[in-house]
Amino acid sequence: MGVLRQRTHQKNTTSSHGRKRTKKHPKTTIASLPKDLLVDILAHVGSSSFIDVFNAKQCCKDFLEATEEHYVIQRISIDKFPTIPWYPQSDNVCSFLMNCFDKGNPESLFRRGIIDYFEKAEVESGLEYLKMASKKEHTEATYVYGMILLSQGDRWSNQGLKLLNSMRNSQSRCWNVDDCRNKPKTPLKIKSSSN
Repeated sequence: MGVLRQRTHQKNTTSSHGRKRTKKHPKTTIASLPKDLLVDILAHVGSSSFIDVFNAKQCCKDFLEATEEHYVIQRISIDKFPTIPWYPQSDNVCSFLMNCFDKGNPESLFRRGIIDYFEKAEVESGLEYLKMASKKEHTEATYVYGMILLSQGDRWSNQGLKLLNSMRNSQSRCWNVDDCRNKPKTPLKIKSSSN
């Protein structure tokens, strides 16, 4: 975005000598925002609506560049995309979801962890993805990861208990136990009913 772009509005005034003077008043446009601020705004928008981010991408080159930043992709909501689709997804959707996973989107990591751990029985990779999503403060991933560790026994149960207690004690997280219990079940129910 480099140089700030501004439109000027000219206002005609008359001086005491009868001559007309022109004053220029700059008007600030969205394109004049620093790139970091634009990225923050689009990340916030994307956290609740991926559709609005896709629409913003088509708006102008500056928005397109900002929406491709890691920070935006990591925070974009993919809740509206099915974890396990009923029909083949377009190449664009697959590419978008893979980009989210590659850039460490917490919801994407959580989904992969759930599928690997419970569906594919790939315990190590499933736990690693759940752990990564938990570190990025994904509530359901933290809950599932903590419960799995708690059920392992020995030193793992202490880690799981600490993790679950950190959720309870955290004031920054607003979480609901029922939501944490039900969200991991959804992709597994869909998968088992399609077999």
